[in-house]
Amino acid sequence: MMRWDVEWFRVLPVVVAVAVAGTGCATNSASFWSRSNLDGVAAVDRVLVLPRMDGPAFTKNRRNGFEVGVRNRLAACGVEAKVVHEDALDLHPEERIAEQVRAFHASSVLILEHAGGTVGLNRPSEQLVQMKLLDVASGRLFWTARSHVVVDNGYDSDNPKFGVQFATGLVSKLRVDRVLTRCPPPGSEWPAVAVRALDDGEPLPDADCVEKRQSILAEAADIADKGERTRMIQSAPRCN
Repeated sequence: MMRWDVEWFRVLPVVVAVAVAGTGCATNSASFWSRSNLDGVAAVDRVLVLPRMDGPAFTKNRRNGFEVGVRNRLAACGVEAKVVHEDALDLHPEERIAEQVRAFHASSVLILEHAGGTVGLNRPSEQLVQMKLLDVASGRLFWTARSHVVVDNGYDSDNPKFGVQFATGLVSKLRVDRVLTRCPPPGSEWPAVAVRALDDGEPLPDADCVEKRQSILAEAADIADKGERTRMIQSAPRCN
């Protein structure tokens, strides 16, 4: 079984805040602080993402925006990402994760966890998110961060766009920390992201389905023939 040696983690004191603007009139923001030790760590090129940060700031829509956004932003940095939805009833979650790591040939595992927060009634909600990045080959934790997230509870505040913006802030922080070295340079635009709000009762899209759909749509975008392009777009699965 894969062993993750968290005690190896010797930190370099890197503390940087990255602001994430909200949408519309909502006062949404996130700041990131991190520590890292990249000595002897393999290149980050395939990342398994475990989003466990459901809480006051991460509703279903915002989490969906994050999952779509983090795949898009990591791809822009030359990194392939796979988001894994864990089963709360799984009695052996570590074994399932290890299987996913092997099947995906992941070089790293990115874990995001809820670390406390408050639900605001007449004020914004706040949440702390703890993040850690582990090197699969050595089992070493080589980057850790914490984010303080503040989200407005007003009209249209439950917007997936904030999840995309949180993902952008996270990947930008990894770029600042030199964990990712193939990202677009600071100041340049990130690729566009299309994400819709989910209906009440609608589950999060299946991560594998989303990846397949995005791959087909990306391939279709390069086809010059309009008819063939339309047929390929129509063949893309509609992910629930």
